[in-house]
Amino acid sequence: MISVAWAAEETNLVVWTFAAPWTFDEFRAAHRQTNTMIDGVEGSVDMLYITSAQQFIPLRALTNFRTIIHHRHPRQRYAVIVGAKTYLVTLMTSLTELIPGFGAYLRFARSEAESYTIIGKLREQTKRVD
Repeated sequence: MISVAWAAEETNLVVWTFAAPWTFDEFRAAHRQTNTMIDGVEGSVDMLYITSAQQFIPLRALTNFRTIIHHRHPRQRYAVIVGAKTYLVTLMTSLTELIPGFGAYLRFARSEAESYTIIGKLREQTKRVD
């Protein structure tokens, strides 16, 4: 199962929470829901992906993730994966090598608290560049 919601009182941060098992049909539905949410607000939107302790990942993950990343919303900005274990880190790192520019948007955090710190720092860096 995958749940999608705005972070508490923030309409520029979407939180996906994964509970094993989940399917890529659910992932695509969550992706469509996220795009609809982003369409309803102004400005860039960042993402937190909170993984489950089991780190269940369905078959054909590389192909499915790659396809979905190519169709990310144009105002979707940073993505932080929370609690990723070795397999997921390796998989996502492989995607950063296959998809030019994707690595600039992706970060990993050990905890949800750390993910908010990372998003805050990335947003500050973006403000300085703008």
